[in-house]
Amino acid sequence: MLHFCQFKASVSSELECKKVLQTIIDRWGRIDILVNNAGVMDNMKGVTETDNELWQHVLDVNLNGPMYLMRSVIPLMLENAEEHKGVVVNVSSVTSLRGAISGAAYCTAKTALNALGRNTAWMYRNDGIRCNTVLPGGVESNIIKNSQSSFDPSKTDYPQKPMHNCAVGMCSTLDVAESILYLITATSVNGEELVIDRGWMMA
Repeated sequence: MLHFCQFKASVSSELECKKVLQTIIDRWGRIDILVNNAGVMDNMKGVTETDNELWQHVLDVNLNGPMYLMRSVIPLMLENAEEHKGVVVNVSSVTSLRGAISGAAYCTAKTALNALGRNTAWMYRNDGIRCNTVLPGGVESNIIKNSQSSFDPSKTDYPQKPMHNCAVGMCSTLDVAESILYLITATSVNGEELVIDRGWMMA
């Protein structure tokens, strides 16, 4: 039987993360899957345009939040009796590999998130814990719509304009969700960074 509940919290606050996790444990007694999907943009600002407040906010949500949750959830997963005790999937971005189509803070946070995922996969590989990372390209979601960005998509080849050997258009949220589901269920996949970008990285 599936249960769907919503909890409001800021992942940038370790205290709020712990409160939500405690509520889950009190209700269901265990956690098997953690998907770190919360994220914010940085208005496509370069390093000289990024002030301390923006830098800290982006890192708090996109990097520190996943760290807080993983640090609290993995010990709970280790208490599970099964051989495959738990799985973590972090949502990063292809900008972590190319440094393009995003700002300095966003690229930095996502690149560090990749490293955090690799380290976690290695450190807990013999303990029944897997950690994988999904790296979407452009996604039809609200994250850019909600950003106060001056970014003009018409001035870039990605993702609206055709590129050599590249499918036209953006990925859907369903594309990302299906990739996350694969990484959750594929018990032999660990430490993987799965790119979902309709071939943009090949262009």
